[in-house]
Amino acid sequence: MKKVLMCFVTIIAILFVVGCFEDDADNVAKSQISSAYELTAAELYSEYSKNKKAADEKYKKKWMTISGEVVSTSNSLGMKNATLGAGSNGDDVVEIYFRDKDEFATIKKEQHITIIGRCDGKGITGIEINGAYFTEAGKASNDILGTWADSEGNVLARFNPNGWLCWEINRDGQCAEVDNNSARYELKGNTIEVKGVYDAYADEPEEYVRKWTFENGIILADGRKYTKRKN
Repeated sequence: MKKVLMCFVTIIAILFVVGCFEDDADNVAKSQISSAYELTAAELYSEYSKNKKAADEKYKKKWMTISGEVVSTSNSLGMKNATLGAGSNGDDVVEIYFRDKDEFATIKKEQHITIIGRCDGKGITGIEINGAYFTEAGKASNDILGTWADSEGNVLARFNPNGWLCWEINRDGQCAEVDNNSARYELKGNTIEVKGVYDAYADEPEEYVRKWTFENGIILADGRKYTKRKN
């Protein structure tokens, strides 16, 4: 009787493991994936908060495009996840589990990311998105991060993960604490749009808008080209 019971338990365990493997979102080829929805982390969390059953019927096991700001990252027990804030409460989060360790390694806190992944419903710590990878636009937004300089070493700017850039950096390669050193940037296709003010302390600060091309480097309107520093 014990042998029969042990065989039964073993068979159940094998079927469970096989089932998990077949259901693993990481194993689904990108060519077979079609994003059915495009949401922010806050929008997805809001729908689950209002009606979990209805949200499951609509989103669970569906592939979707999700965007949001990273509040933390974790690489534990082989699970590479970035946590996106999804509300005013610190527990309102969407957990993004990446399939690719190299993509995950590039993610920084406060970075705004856009990914495609499969919604697997609400877990213990938040809504779970598995098998995640960057969209083309999301990958470009990630590639722009860092310091860009010309062939002679003259720095154009340092792009930070929170949507801000700084014009001057210190010896450590970080943003220098000087006046008017920051501006907002947004990547639209292969165009970088930069918005800032010349003098933030003026009575009526004069705004500026600059548009650069982001294609095999950063190219300014006058043709000057900048590449990303390796450190």
